[in-house]
Amino acid sequence: MESTVVILASAAQRLNQWWRRSGWGPRTVTLLGLTGVVLVGLSLLPGPRPDAFWLRDFLLTVGSSLALFAPFYLITRSLDRHLDQVAAGATEQVEGVRAEAAQRVEEVRREAASNKSALSGEVDALRADVDRRLAETADRVTATLKAGAQADRAAFDSLRTDAPTREAVWEALERAQRLTLTVARRPPRVNVSRLSRVYVAFAIDTGDLSDEPLELRVEGVGGATEDWVPWPVDREAHDVLVEVGRALYKHTGETLDTRALLAGLADLLDAALSHPDRRPAIELCPPQWMVCDWGVVTYGGTSTRGADRAKLRASSTIHSHFAGKSWVDQDSWEDAYEVAAALWPTTDPWGTPMGTEPPF
Repeated sequence: MESTVVILASAAQRLNQWWRRSGWGPRTVTLLGLTGVVLVGLSLLPGPRPDAFWLRDFLLTVGSSLALFAPFYLITRSLDRHLDQVAAGATEQVEGVRAEAAQRVEEVRREAASNKSALSGEVDALRADVDRRLAETADRVTATLKAGAQADRAAFDSLRTDAPTREAVWEALERAQRLTLTVARRPPRVNVSRLSRVYVAFAIDTGDLSDEPLELRVEGVGGATEDWVPWPVDREAHDVLVEVGRALYKHTGETLDTRALLAGLADLLDAALSHPDRRPAIELCPPQWMVCDWGVVTYGGTSTRGADRAKLRASSTIHSHFAGKSWVDQDSWEDAYEVAAALWPTTDPWGTPMGTEPPF
């Protein structure tokens, strides 16, 4: 009994709390529902008169309508509140997703900006490293080429000493041939006679099967060899030059000037090194002209003028053409022209056919 009272009291308390929290709409609906229940109950009571059926029907109809309206209304309101809550929750979730997406986009943007900055820094560092490596490579190449050029000049200058060694002569000639300053088929030569055209040619053979890799040849203006003096590795420069001097004395009765011989070779190699048009060099005709394997050309300046072998052979006016120029040293030109005519005569059966040489 007491538990029933407690339950009823608790229910009454909850109903009272609900009644206070609810608005006028729920209260009105509840009252209408209770009224409907009362009317339905009244319609079930027996009437005082038998003809009161219409009143019972009226009370039953109105009461049932009111009694059913209240739960439908409450259910509808509950559904509306639930839908409102769902809509509010969905809106809140959408806003949350939007905020999260915006935050993620901003993070991605900041990360991309950071990566871009880092990548730009890496690219700049890589570019600087590449530029540094290229500069170092260019410096090394320049230094190597400069060192090579200095070594070439040093090798040629070593011929100007009073007593050059065989190694110095070989080094100078081998470098000259490697740079195409000279060629083996027409080796460089120096005029050693003050009275006639007698030359000492320096011939080298860089092949492995050569018996005498280095020899000095005494030859005439046309290149015909009169004597040759081999210079093996175990032979001193003094002995070789003495033998060359004897050969010269045999042909001209003159004394060999060894210093002028080796200095003349150094001057010839220096002239060939000064300009590509002065290669391959054969002989200097000081102070202006020199004879090369392709013709004659000026030396001693930055520019060149000359004539190739085809012109020297075929043209009957080439001699007078240059001889009439005011800038031409006549003696030097005469020497170069005579040497070229002797080396490549127009009736030479072994010469290159006219017109086949490359033009100057």
